[in-house]
Amino acid sequence: MSTLYRVWSGEDEARQVSVEDVGEGRYRVTVDGRSREVRAWTHPTGVGLVEGARVLEGHVEVDDSAVYVRPRGGRGQRVHCLSERTWKLRQAMEAAGGSQKDRVTSPMAGKVVLVAVQPGDVVTKGQTLLIIEAMKMENEIRAEADATVAEVGVAAGEAIEVGKLLVRFELP
Repeated sequence: MSTLYRVWSGEDEARQVSVEDVGEGRYRVTVDGRSREVRAWTHPTGVGLVEGARVLEGHVEVDDSAVYVRPRGGRGQRVHCLSERTWKLRQAMEAAGGSQKDRVTSPMAGKVVLVAVQPGDVVTKGQTLLIIEAMKMENEIRAEADATVAEVGVAAGEAIEVGKLLVRFELP
């Protein structure tokens, strides 16, 4: 099974990259429809990569959605890498003019009846995040977009006020 990513550097256009583990430290990497098989490994001072007769060893630092790659004996380059799912969420947010946010706050005062998610959960648009009881009515709070839960700010049974952080999402 392949994992899809979007990768870019600087102002370059993002490319779709598929990575498939074919076993024994070998990977099939497909960029813009062209596949190559590579061997990759980690070692105490960085990473190594072999493609055909070409060997590349270097140091890698990861920072949020960016990866800084510095080949041994060469200059480094900052490369951004997002999962395909996160990329699509980011594109949707930009298309919507940024109307989607990285957090959901309580639209009302009430009592949290159910918390249906926890940090690390991947949610889909329309999925129930939690239920708040207010004036003897249960109100479902649903995800507005596909995302990964970074933080849950409430617990079942908790009394909350308007504006209380309910859920925060991981966004690029």
